Amino acid sequence: MNYLAHLFLADDSSEEALIGALLPDFLLGGLPPGLSDNIMHSVRLHHNLDRFTDRHPRFVASKRLVAWERQRFAGVIVDVCYDHFLATNWASFSNEPLDAFSHRVYRSLEAHQRILTPRLAAILPRMKATNWLWAYRNSPSVEAAFVRMASRSPRLAPLAQAGEDLTANYRRLQDHFLSFFPEAIVFARNFRASCPPRPCAKQSTGI
Repeated sequence: MNYLAHLFLADDSSEEALIGALLPDFLLGGLPPGLSDNIMHSVRLHHNLDRFTDRHPRFVASKRLVAWERQRFAGVIVDVCYDHFLATNWASFSNEPLDAFSHRVYRSLEAHQRILTPRLAAILPRMKATNWLWAYRNSPSVEAAFVRMASRSPRLAPLAQAGEDLTANYRRLQDHFLSFFPEAIVFARNFRASCPPRPCAKQSTGI
């Protein structure tokens, strides 16, 4: 699951929940010290959602659609494709326009820069300037995201062509997402109900 989906599935009425939804994807070491219970609750949800997603039959089926030469990156590729389908079907899941939601996320991050990881703090200005979250609506922006990811390391070079997987399997990937995401919403809702924003039992944390 990628950035937009994690943010949507957090308790987005809370700025701290939005921050916790992103932090795990921008770590180079451990989490920053002194995080609130609300942020840690959202971090736990993030990890549990990742496990739920990785095991879901629709997500597994989507990974099989990725070309063989990119199979080792299939999970990352499908994560980004699913964010595209969330963005293009946003009105089916939220009454808040995607552009308004995106800018609310950027404002929340800016208001809490002191607790962001260095990597997230460094990338935030570009994220806001190019409106990354809203840009997931557009296939060319998704393709550009894959190229950007590929540029980070020679090992990631195959990701530069990952847009081909989205184009070649567009309808099937979208059908998989539309079957998967309502179940992810229920999973997130049940997690929040069973493990409220306070330290949970060790076996429930997902960290």
